[in-house]
Amino acid sequence: MLRWAWLDRPGFDVTWQTRRAMPGDDWLVLDPLAEPERLRQAASGRDAVVVLAGVVPGRTEPMSDNTRLALAAVNAVTEDGPHVFLASSAAVYGCPDTPCRETTTPRPTTHYGHAKLRMERVASARISAVTCLRIGNVAGADALLHARGQESGPVSLDHFPDGRSPRRSYIGPASFARVLAELIEAGAHGVRLPPTLNIAAPGPVEMADLLEAAAIPWETRPAPPDALARLDLDVTRLSKLVSLPDATGTPASLIAEWRTYPGHGGAIR
Repeated sequence: MLRWAWLDRPGFDVTWQTRRAMPGDDWLVLDPLAEPERLRQAASGRDAVVVLAGVVPGRTEPMSDNTRLALAAVNAVTEDGPHVFLASSAAVYGCPDTPCRETTTPRPTTHYGHAKLRMERVASARISAVTCLRIGNVAGADALLHARGQESGPVSLDHFPDGRSPRRSYIGPASFARVLAELIEAGAHGVRLPPTLNIAAPGPVEMADLLEAAAIPWETRPAPPDALARLDLDVTRLSKLVSLPDATGTPASLIAEWRTYPGHGGAIR
């Protein structure tokens, strides 16, 4: 998604890291866990290092690799060197009853949430120039919309006692890329960035409303006892650093961004 969105962004000189050969001359093929010196060389002279790599549920790698990957990045920079952005998750908050602020005490309820919280704490203890991005759902990268490229039947949504489907904080792929780019540029121009930052558009979105906006068939199922009805990220801190119009969080806007992205529908390029 970032490759697509940043392709023509003025002034952006990006080197993309991968562990296997990819087309294009802007790819750096290396294993960040096994080749620390090459990673240090790649980070030298850069404005930022962005770590989106990590282990998610369903993978065979240990969840502890989230911390190892983060440490590989922070160990590759000096204290006065590039700012490090780490992909954390809204999962660190657990099941709060109110909108989650960065000052909210994290109470993760999943192995993934615990792994990301440990990653945040270990990495932040190493250097000050690090921002852990507590990312909400990115439209098209989460299971809800990405699943449309994988299955033909209606999408099943949890149905809660209040009659609603799950509500989550979302952001569209183009807005996600723009917000991250603006944060990188702010840091490069000397703006002091916080150690943790919620990444989402304003206001939670009901998943049923997203599917309706996308004209995707859906059906309900009783929500299991441990299902999370609502996870709302407060983006007050983020809105002071980047432009974040309220309209970016509407179902219509989120679906429009998803449809514009070439990989929508599951065919991630």
